[in-house]
Amino acid sequence: MLLAAGCDRGVAGSRLVHFTNLPACPAGAAYERPLVVRLDRDPALFEDAWTAQLVLAAPTDPAQLELPRRRMRLTLRAGLCPPTSIGTWDCAAPSWLASSGFDADARAATLEQPLPKTTVSCVPVGRLR
Repeated sequence: MLLAAGCDRGVAGSRLVHFTNLPACPAGAAYERPLVVRLDRDPALFEDAWTAQLVLAAPTDPAQLELPRRRMRLTLRAGLCPPTSIGTWDCAAPSWLASSGFDADARAATLEQPLPKTTVSCVPVGRLR
């Protein structure tokens, strides 16, 4: 009985995680390679791990993900999409630049989470590869 009282069943619904501290580019420029922002939920007792990912072309894109409203441990990663042999980007296998861990609570309010410090190359919008 004591074990059941200690379980965190969470709260119904979801909440937004808004990412701050995106790498900056000058006005009229975008990232040379797409930036991947990924949240990995660490596995917990009776619950599976999961991943949510966002790909950003420029720092002006909305940088937010939706996640369940429950208490959990998350790992935040930032990386760049590597080029493929056919001239596209492989954002399913990014080159990770930085990561950090944080705890999320079960509140309904939007969670503001800073990205780990990363530096990326920028190019003028008309010169993207």
